[in-house]
Amino acid sequence: MEVAIVNGTIIILVCSYLIANLYRVEIIGGAAALVFFSLAAYLVIIPTSMSVGVLHGVDVSFRDIVELHKPILYLITFFSLSFFLSNSYSAPYALHRFFLLAVIILSVFAILHFSRISDLVLNLYTKSHNIRSYRVSAPFVNPYDYAYFTAFLATYFLVLSFNRSFKYIALFVLAVILISLTQSRSVFFPFIFFVLTASGFALFLSNYSQLSRFNIRIRYLFIGFVMLALLMSLALYLYIFFEEYEYLVSGLLHMINSGELGSATTRIVQFETAVQLGTSNILLFIFGHGPAKNIMEHVESAYAFYIFRYGVSGLLFGFIIPYLVCLYSLLIKITRKRKEKESIDLYLACFIFMLLVPVFSIGNNFNEQMRLSIFYILILAIGTRRLPS
Repeated sequence: MEVAIVNGTIIILVCSYLIANLYRVEIIGGAAALVFFSLAAYLVIIPTSMSVGVLHGVDVSFRDIVELHKPILYLITFFSLSFFLSNSYSAPYALHRFFLLAVIILSVFAILHFSRISDLVLNLYTKSHNIRSYRVSAPFVNPYDYAYFTAFLATYFLVLSFNRSFKYIALFVLAVILISLTQSRSVFFPFIFFVLTASGFALFLSNYSQLSRFNIRIRYLFIGFVMLALLMSLALYLYIFFEEYEYLVSGLLHMINSGELGSATTRIVQFETAVQLGTSNILLFIFGHGPAKNIMEHVESAYAFYIFRYGVSGLLFGFIIPYLVCLYSLLIKITRKRKEKESIDLYLACFIFMLLVPVFSIGNNFNEQMRLSIFYILILAIGTRRLPS
C-alpha cells in the first residue's frame, strides 16, 4: 500500500510536470536515448517474467502485480529529469543546493535517532529495530539505504574540496560520520577503501594536463594529508566507542581474522541460489521468476535480485546497459578538452560513485528500493545529460 501511494503520487506529479511543459518537451537522444530504451524494455520483461513464473508454479500475489508500475515510474522519471537537466544551464547549481539541503536533513534525522526525542516520527520512516539499536536509517527504510545515499554526498563534497574550496572538507567529514552511524558494513568498508583509489583515478583524469606538467596544487597535497588524518582518527574513534559500534567493528575484525564478511557471505549464497534456480530452465534463466515475493521476498543483493526475478534479460537491460552507458558518458564529459566548468564537479562525483555501485550492489539492491530508485535514475540522467541548446 505504501509503494502504491508514494510511487503513484510521484507518477501523477511527474506526468503533470511533463504535461505543463509539453510545448517545450523534446525527444531525448544520444546516451540518454540508450538508457531510456533500455529501461523501456522492462515494459516487456516484467510481464513476461511473471508469465514464465506462473508456468513454473509461482503463485502471483497482489504485491507482485504492483511491480508492473515500476517501468512507467522509471521511464517518466528519467525522461523528466533528462528534460530538466538538458534544458537548464542552472541545473548543476540547483542540484548543488539540493545536496547541501540533503546533508542537513540527514544530520537532523541522525540527531533525532540518537537523542530519541520522538520515536513516533522515526517510526514513520524506518523499522523499530533500527531505532532501538541506534543504527541510523531514517528517513530511509534501513541503514543500507541511508549509507548508500550519504556515500554519494560524501563523494560529492570530497570532489568539491579538491576542485573548488577546502571548506567543503567539513561536509565530507560530516557525511563520513553519518555513514559510520548507520554501521552498514556493506557500504562503509567499500566506501572507505575505494573512495581513495577511485577519487585519485577520477581526479587524475580530470586534471591530466596539470599533473603532466607537475603542476600539482598545494590544496591536493593538503587535502590528502587531511584525509589520511581523518581515516586514522576514524579508526581511533571506532576503537574508543567500540560498544556503540559493535556491529560495525566486530564485522571488520571478523573480516580481518577470517578473510570474509559474514553478511557478504549471505549475499553470495543468495546469488548462488538464484543462479541454480535459473539454470534449471532456459526460460527461467532468460526471464526469471517474476517478482515472486512468495518464494524469495527479501533479495538483498542486486545481482541475485535481477537474476532471480527477471533473469539475464533483467540484469542486462535493467542494470548493465544503463550503467555502462552512463559510466562511458561521464568519462567522456570529464576528459574532453572543452569542459563545462559549472558541471565538472558534479560529473566527477557521479563518475566516482558509479565506480563504487557494482561493489555496493553486492550488499543490497539499491537500484530497486522505493526511495533510492529515484536517486539512481537521477544519477543516470546526470551522466547522460547534454548541454542546453
